[in-house]
Amino acid sequence: MHYTILKEACLYDLDGMFAFAIWDEQEQELFCARDRFGEKPFHYFYNQKTFVFASEAKALFALGIKKEIDLVKLQGYITNAVNEYPTETYFRDILKLEQGNFLKIKNGEMSIKRYFDLYVETKIFYKNENDYAEHFDELFMTSIKRRLRSDVPVGTSLSGGLDSSSVVCYIHKALNGSLNQKAFSARFYDHRHDEGKWIDIIKNKTGVQHFNVYPNPENTCKDINKMTWSHETPLGSLSNCAQYYVMELAKK
Repeated sequence: MHYTILKEACLYDLDGMFAFAIWDEQEQELFCARDRFGEKPFHYFYNQKTFVFASEAKALFALGIKKEIDLVKLQGYITNAVNEYPTETYFRDILKLEQGNFLKIKNGEMSIKRYFDLYVETKIFYKNENDYAEHFDELFMTSIKRRLRSDVPVGTSLSGGLDSSSVVCYIHKALNGSLNQKAFSARFYDHRHDEGKWIDIIKNKTGVQHFNVYPNPENTCKDINKMTWSHETPLGSLSNCAQYYVMELAKK
């Protein structure tokens, strides 16, 4: 109903991650959209006669779309370590709807339009630094509270860096000091790569229920094919592997 009234303007009322398609029976038009930062995937194949879409390329192959590696993209990875493209994939004829874009198909014709972008020219001016800090604090806390809405327990990845540490602390504040928050971290026995010192500071400050996983070369070599199969692109670095093990730990 919301789309029927507002059409593509409905996207401005959505906050969060999404990828969806709506068939407008009255207009005989297909409307598809992807969230502002591309957190949810949207893959598709289109050849004037057929349009199919899914979250993963594997689903398109299951429908009979030919699976063929794009050798130009593969060369880009091998020579320049390019592992991500805005609208293309490593498979020939499999495309992606770019973040912050929507597409329409009507009478066999497809059009794509951007509805969101970051405008770095936009300026906000306050009289003193405290006002900037208060504005950021308000926006950040609002974002945190919205993402605590869930039918299942909410967990947090905690690397020990500024971003994840801030998220854990703000969740602690939003929960009024409740000890129900869970956090998950990748740790390393090599102290040069381990951020346990900073993780412990946040853990002790918030009392978060904390769980660690220690990735190791043996497991990574064993699981690398499974990760690549899930990722559908060459891995940009081994940090993807660490993230995989953190998510696996959270699932348990």
